[in-house]
Amino acid sequence: MRSIAIAAIAIAISSGAAAQSRNTELQTASPWQFFGSMGWNFGDGSSDLVKGTYTNGSPFAIKAGNGLAVAAGVSYSLNANTDLQFSVGHERTTTASSDGEFAFTRVPVELLGFYNLGDHWRLGGGLRLATSARLESTGSVSSVGNYTFSPKPGYVLEAQYLTKRNANPLGRFGISFKLVDESFEYAPTNYTAKGHHLGVSLIYYR
Repeated sequence: MRSIAIAAIAIAISSGAAAQSRNTELQTASPWQFFGSMGWNFGDGSSDLVKGTYTNGSPFAIKAGNGLAVAAGVSYSLNANTDLQFSVGHERTTTASSDGEFAFTRVPVELLGFYNLGDHWRLGGGLRLATSARLESTGSVSSVGNYTFSPKPGYVLEAQYLTKRNANPLGRFGISFKLVDESFEYAPTNYTAKGHHLGVSLIYYR
């Protein structure tokens, strides 16, 4: 009975020391971190903004949720387990034609809250607004014209896996998995395009 009590006390002391160590790390470091990310959005189930065929007969489609995604922003630690994060990004999906191009671009702004699950995993969510959403046509397809969309507020769920805090003097590296639910409206025809997607990105905090 005595040995069990001693073991329980040892576990409690060890657990308390780990929590105190994490709090000490945060107290000695700035609560602010800058970050950047680059990846790809997979929106195969999102709306087709333009679709057709190339001259060789292969089909193409510009989807509202697909494309390259880059972002940069700041993160602020409220305490050992909770962070707030603000970012501005650029997302773009295009066709692969050499003589003309369709491109759908947007500038998403996100405000997220994160909870740290131990030293590596972070789970978060929040709001997103994909501003400056625009479909443009150039070259041989320029006669199709350009179209500006009004974004509707969207929602984000995100999971990150990062290297341990302070393990590398260069910063923290990791990967992000993001689920986004959003839509865009083209006012002249009351058309609403769904832009929901899964985003996978490499991410860096400094």
